[in-house]
Amino acid sequence: MAATGKNNQGKNDSKRNNLKKNATDFKEKISNGEPMRLNKFLSDAGVCSRRQADRYVEQGRILVDGEPAQMGQKVHAGQDIRVDGKRVSVSRKQIVLAVNKPKGIVCTTEKREKDNIVDFIGYPERIYPVGRLDKDSEGLILMTNDGELMNEILKARNYHEKEYEVTINRPVTNVFLKQMSEGVEILDTVTRPCKVKRTGVYTFRIILTQGLIADYTRLNTEVVKATIVGEHGDAQIPIWSRVSIAGVPIQEYCENVGLRWGENIRKDISDKVREMGATIIKGKGRTHYGIATCVCYLAEAVLNQRLTIAPVSTMFQGEYGIEDVCLSVPSIIGVNGVEKRLEERWAEEEFLAFRQAAEKMRNVLKTL
Repeated sequence: MAATGKNNQGKNDSKRNNLKKNATDFKEKISNGEPMRLNKFLSDAGVCSRRQADRYVEQGRILVDGEPAQMGQKVHAGQDIRVDGKRVSVSRKQIVLAVNKPKGIVCTTEKREKDNIVDFIGYPERIYPVGRLDKDSEGLILMTNDGELMNEILKARNYHEKEYEVTINRPVTNVFLKQMSEGVEILDTVTRPCKVKRTGVYTFRIILTQGLIADYTRLNTEVVKATIVGEHGDAQIPIWSRVSIAGVPIQEYCENVGLRWGENIRKDISDKVREMGATIIKGKGRTHYGIATCVCYLAEAVLNQRLTIAPVSTMFQGEYGIEDVCLSVPSIIGVNGVEKRLEERWAEEEFLAFRQAAEKMRNVLKTL
């Protein structure tokens, strides 16, 4: 399958105005003398990521008014800030490039990837891709040095549209178009309903909006590790304190790449996950593919005597201070089924929500 992507920034004038406003926030804060953390200052100025800035502080490579910088230090426009002896200027020009990405180029800033889009463009200043197109896709992608602008474009709750022209190896049928428009089931989730239009015998146009973790962070789902505990429905609890991107805590990852991460974003994603089951049933009448995939995964671990870890629901026997209730938590699965329920360290509010889910389940059982 080949796809040509076009990022649609939306048709709403107020959203466009918000993007313009946020694009100048950095300069306004600095010019007004408003202090900000040194690592954010350097990231917004296009010098390095926040994580790199912290490393530079530890290595003594940053001076503020001639003195070695301190971790967590706040700075303002009137100060002399130098990295490796070079003064950091705050009067940088905003850069926004519209790039026609060809096939084979990877939307990453990682130098380890020989086909990364930064080296492909060869722009003299530090810029980032806004979102991504897959390696085998081609089309429009924006590149910028403005972290605030990138955040506003990619912010999940803004529901900016992404439009693709897709070519497949079989004729596009009416049934196919209907199924695609209602959302596609992937394991135990389903993509959001979208706009789909046939453009040829083997081609169609699709306009997507998405806001789950992988899409928000613009990464492959394979590097995102997140767990839902409790039970299906309103009593399911996402354990945000343990969500990670390739082993890096998501808060730290978002700070490193200049993405916002806060309660509103977590709530937006949580609500979508909670609604997934109902959305699938509404569109297809059942969730058999997701269930079958999970059953096969667990059966393979048991039959092949290969230990694995998966969130499954079993009777608690004192774990987390809970007894005589079945709830889902990460568990070691082996030849004997559930070998052990893992007791993880969660945030206090997550423990509280989990205990409330257990109490809710007890109340339901009393009515049977």
